Amino acid sequence: MSTLIAGLGNVLMGDDAIGPTLVHYLKARYEFADEVELEDLGTPGIDLAQHLANRDTVIVLDAIEDPARPPGTVCRFDAGTLAAARTSTRQDAHAPDLGESLRLSVLHGAAPRRMVLIGVVAASCELGDRMSAGLQNEFEAIVRQVVTALGELQIPMVPRQNAEVPDCWWLR
Repeated sequence: MSTLIAGLGNVLMGDDAIGPTLVHYLKARYEFADEVELEDLGTPGIDLAQHLANRDTVIVLDAIEDPARPPGTVCRFDAGTLAAARTSTRQDAHAPDLGESLRLSVLHGAAPRRMVLIGVVAASCELGDRMSAGLQNEFEAIVRQVVTALGELQIPMVPRQNAEVPDCWWLR
């Protein structure tokens, strides 16, 4: 069984840093089974499809926009919802489009068996901004919700004995 937990986002764009930040925190605080990979993928663009290919499970951690929900709200979406989602026109070739990448992996016969997006509602994703105070203040609660979601998805992990706070330079 091959599982990928992928953090997506640009750490130089405010709350868009939540995906990579969560991956670094999970690595520092939990031990995962050998078949579970945690990767900070940054902003892979269309190359995201190759990271999805031939996996049993892919869990993506990313910032999402949802004006109806307060920043810091954690939402879960399955592959069917992602594949059916209509996306806006890409602004550049580096902007990751999860639905498009999932559809490409399906076309190539290499789609993950199970795929889930754990999205965190962002307040601001402006270039040069730091992560918003709202997300920073709610970060521990967000981590707990992500850990709970991973448990519900039956991702094997245990807390580290000597858990550390990772050095995420973009949060300084």
